[in-house]
Amino acid sequence: MHKKIIFRADAANLSSIGTGNLYRSIIISEILKKKINLKKKEILFLTKIDNKYSISKKILLQKKIHFHKLRSSISDYSINELNILKKYTSNLLIIDKYRKKIPKKFIIELKKKHKKILLLDDISKARDLADLSLNSMSYNTKKVKNNKTGYKYNLLPSYNFLLNKNKNKNKNKNKKNKNKKKIFLVFIFFGGYDKKKITIKLLNNLLKQELNVKYLVNKIFKKSFSKIFDKHIIFFKSKDHYNYLYKADLSINNGGLGMMDAIAFKKPTIAIAQYKHQRINIENLNRSKVVFKAQPNEFITICNIIKKIKDKKIDIDTLKFRQNHIINLNIMKNTFRMIFKLYDK
Repeated sequence: MHKKIIFRADAANLSSIGTGNLYRSIIISEILKKKINLKKKEILFLTKIDNKYSISKKILLQKKIHFHKLRSSISDYSINELNILKKYTSNLLIIDKYRKKIPKKFIIELKKKHKKILLLDDISKARDLADLSLNSMSYNTKKVKNNKTGYKYNLLPSYNFLLNKNKNKNKNKNKKNKNKKKIFLVFIFFGGYDKKKITIKLLNNLLKQELNVKYLVNKIFKKSFSKIFDKHIIFFKSKDHYNYLYKADLSINNGGLGMMDAIAFKKPTIAIAQYKHQRINIENLNRSKVVFKAQPNEFITICNIIKKIKDKKIDIDTLKFRQNHIINLNIMKNTFRMIFKLYDK
């Protein structure tokens, strides 16, 4: 069976996966579909959807994506997975698996069936056999042939939202903004799977402080908090995630794609690592003075950072300037052009 573009990506309630990779692949599919003028049926996702991967099915159905289900028992880069991928041919195969290592024989076999191969965040030596590999969050990965490494190669799920906001901003740039006094908004997000329940622990401690702020939190956490705190928390639906991040004055999140979204939105960001690989990214960006790092139990440090930003004791314009050099809309557009060019070869 032939498809113009095939994606191999998963989402799961697992610390090593989460939802970022699948959402990233979906935004790439939407941009490619529009740019290359493809029909919906010409794009296919090969995705695990059972057991702890059931969230994949929910996301794909919600986004109305055409997909073929894989069993969760199939190991990544196994002979079973290879045999499934070899049942198809494509103009472009995109494999989005964070910090996985594709075997040399695996990619050699795939090249017999797929015209072009793009790897996202693969860290193997064999990735030089791909036509293009992008390592946006594996910053310390050694460069190889056909590989682009660095935060500027991030393709964020928020791309379309930022694109639309930028268009509207240009249309309304001559309108006067009224300086209304408003409450300080703190956006809290620790990925699609918060295994360590940092959201609940952190917010319970922040609510004890008299910070005169409101917290923006996903509605899935509403049952975890007493109604007496409703005046301090605004719960939002998942579909409104970017709208609320856009409204926020500050973001508190982990070191994954959520952190990169906050940087792209030019939000002061307190980054708290859930896992080892996130700690590396946070350390890098903290050294560059792009984010503020903290540990999950450093509540006093977190409160002090919130107070400084709220009281304008931190130069936000300089912070935004640094953030803009890490990732912005134009940088993402350039990365998409690389994929367009790859497809057209």
